[in-house]
Amino acid sequence: MLVADRVAQRIHRTQDLFDLFLSMTAVALVLLLGAYAQGTTTAVTEDVRTAFGGVLRQILLLPLTLFESLFVLAAPLAVIAMLATRRRLRQIIESIGAGVVTSLLMTALIAVAPYMPEGVTSSLTITTRVGTFIALDVLIGVLASFLTVAGEASQSRTIRYSWAFLIGLSFIYVLRGSLTLTSALVSVLIGRMIGSLARYLFGFDDNRGGAVDLVDGLLLIGIVPTKIVRVDLDTTIEPLETTCVVEGTGSASASWSKPYYPLVEDPEAAADLDTGDVEFSTLPTSSADSDRHYVCWDTAGNQYDLIVLDPDTELKSLAHDVWSNIRLKNLGRWIAPSLQATAERAALVKISAHEAGVMTPKTVGVTAAGDSVFTVQHPVQEALLLADVPRERLTDEVLDRFYKELKAAHRRGISHRALDESALALDSGDRAWILNWDEGQVATSNLNRRIDLAQLITVLALAVGQERALASALRVFDRRTLQLATPVMQKAVLPSKTRKQLRREDNILPQLRQSMVGEIPQQHVPELPVTRFSLKTLIVALIGVVALWAVLGTLNFESIMEAVRNANPWWILASFTLGLVTYFGAAMPLSYFVPERLSLRETTMVQVGASVVSLVAPAGLGPAALNLRYLNKRGVATPLAVATVALVQFTQFVTTVATLLLVVLITGRSTVLELPSTTVIYTLGAIALIIVIVLAIPKIRGEIWKRFEPTWNQIWQRLVWVAGQPGRLAMGILGNLIMTVSYVAAFGASLAAFGYTLDPTTLAITFLASTSLGSVVPSPGGIGPVEAALTAGLTVAGIPSGIAISTALVYRLVTFYARAPLGWIALRVMQKKDLV
Repeated sequence: MLVADRVAQRIHRTQDLFDLFLSMTAVALVLLLGAYAQGTTTAVTEDVRTAFGGVLRQILLLPLTLFESLFVLAAPLAVIAMLATRRRLRQIIESIGAGVVTSLLMTALIAVAPYMPEGVTSSLTITTRVGTFIALDVLIGVLASFLTVAGEASQSRTIRYSWAFLIGLSFIYVLRGSLTLTSALVSVLIGRMIGSLARYLFGFDDNRGGAVDLVDGLLLIGIVPTKIVRVDLDTTIEPLETTCVVEGTGSASASWSKPYYPLVEDPEAAADLDTGDVEFSTLPTSSADSDRHYVCWDTAGNQYDLIVLDPDTELKSLAHDVWSNIRLKNLGRWIAPSLQATAERAALVKISAHEAGVMTPKTVGVTAAGDSVFTVQHPVQEALLLADVPRERLTDEVLDRFYKELKAAHRRGISHRALDESALALDSGDRAWILNWDEGQVATSNLNRRIDLAQLITVLALAVGQERALASALRVFDRRTLQLATPVMQKAVLPSKTRKQLRREDNILPQLRQSMVGEIPQQHVPELPVTRFSLKTLIVALIGVVALWAVLGTLNFESIMEAVRNANPWWILASFTLGLVTYFGAAMPLSYFVPERLSLRETTMVQVGASVVSLVAPAGLGPAALNLRYLNKRGVATPLAVATVALVQFTQFVTTVATLLLVVLITGRSTVLELPSTTVIYTLGAIALIIVIVLAIPKIRGEIWKRFEPTWNQIWQRLVWVAGQPGRLAMGILGNLIMTVSYVAAFGASLAAFGYTLDPTTLAITFLASTSLGSVVPSPGGIGPVEAALTAGLTVAGIPSGIAISTALVYRLVTFYARAPLGWIALRVMQKKDLV
């Protein structure tokens, strides 16, 4: 028996990345628990030591010390010997290398730990008579990393026992007092984390079912193969290799590196044969790209398809099932606990569909191949997938056949749940086939049937057009069935391949919905909520969590309470009210600088929502991104939306500068800031000199213009258009003035709350200069830098430092932090109204 396959190779497993993520999460949780429950963890550690204290500790001291010494020497040697007997020299080197890297990293971590926040390292610290030190054990970390790279505990008794001994060694160190419970766990987890990363980077020996396993699996279900060829790989660059498996020996009798086609019976004679192709005809009949696909022939010349599920796909399948059950309402299915259960579930649906008379490959059996599981089924010969079928072959009769096959499955209570262009095929006799039933379900619900119909209508509409796809559906299903399927005609229920196609044709779904409902007004057929939450909901929730964390983590509540306690509450209320006026001012230029008619009320709500987004994004970026999203939702093309947002920010800057000049001209003063005149002169002179030098160098000047030119071109085009609309320009400038004046007035009210005032010029200069300077630092919402800049600006203006700090805190409280709940509510409302 001859098997042509790619030689066993090291693979980068998703499972190793998942293990890395779990280890990192566990380290963070252990440190968090140690920081916030230090008394509990310390008490547990002391309880362990007390339980083994006194006489019992003395009795066990000698055997435990002996156990420690034997383990440290014996375990690594035993693992190395095990790997050597299996001829895994590379894995031995990688395991030792991972251990060395772990020792270096943990040594460096111990060295820098004293400079870390005390809240992080407190649970890792032990104090003795000699002194205080960080109790991370390099040896435990090295051994954990070494065992992780050496292999899986489930596949080797030596590694499994070594892990048990390692846990015992950690327990001994806690008992002895050289480690805390937290530091012991962190030491093991750091080693596991580094080992998982190394195993992913180095790759893992492929333990999937190989040539012998495939042959054994086929023999178990009564098929005696003569040739097996893998067909899902591109062999033009890396050809397959042929292996001869001798029946009855359970091993490969010969293998060689040169590819030989066709497969031959005599390996020694193969060297004299020319390269050729094995003749076969089949279609890929698996929805997962990670599954292996083989074609085999038995002694009678019959051809079969082998769809192999490997262990590294088990995690993906589990994650997919869990996510579907969490995200979708009433559309989940039972979660397969193992690889075999996944294959059996898919086989049940395939067999049921075939028995229902649906044109789908007949399943012969499910069998094991080493650590893999594979399904054996009859091939689909002389056929093309829907994506490869010429459009002229997709006649009305062919389209009707696809719907009839689906209807036959639905009559027997079977749903497909993943109908896309790779699940539909047409053979040489123009018979319609439905493939890839892996996501299917027996004893299905009416909702799943409607989703199947919506998926099929969409994929056929993408292939032949909406009119023909719907006309064919009406010939097979009645109008009432299509109307019932209309509420689920939405992207959330479509396969990923279909959703990608719809990105190029966004209007198909609304048009299909309108055509399917017929004479019923579309607004009377709302979308059925099939998801518990959407991606937008997750983003909004994430923004809320990060914003809450930013507020709670940065606010000094004691300082704020002290400042508020000493302030006039009426002035604080006035400052808060004036701050709310800025929303209206910010909405006006955005509403009037686009040709489309925008609701000023909705635009103002967007600015309210931006107040919570600004908590998690650098100053100015969050609101700009939200405005851009809003304009897109209101039908403004992306280039125009980007130019509009840039123009709004540009006009705000120009308006701010013009406001300062206007205040100076009206009051007849330039500034009253008590800065030494020489300092001002030197500072301005230095800035001017730097600007002149930079602009004098052609290369630098060209680079600056190169970066600024695209933005300027966008702004200029929009500026020319707005300049031709005097009314819109005036309303936009008025909005900017309202926003600037309201912010300055709110700042003045905050200062007045403590009984101090500044003249308009100084107040405006202090506020605008300080906030501009604070916003330069790219922190979320300018948290920290803005408060510091406002305090410094007020101090320079002659306000006592204590009052300056209190004023800055109160101003930021009423115009930034306190408005976050309003922003959160507005963001939720906008999400429900589909405004962002």
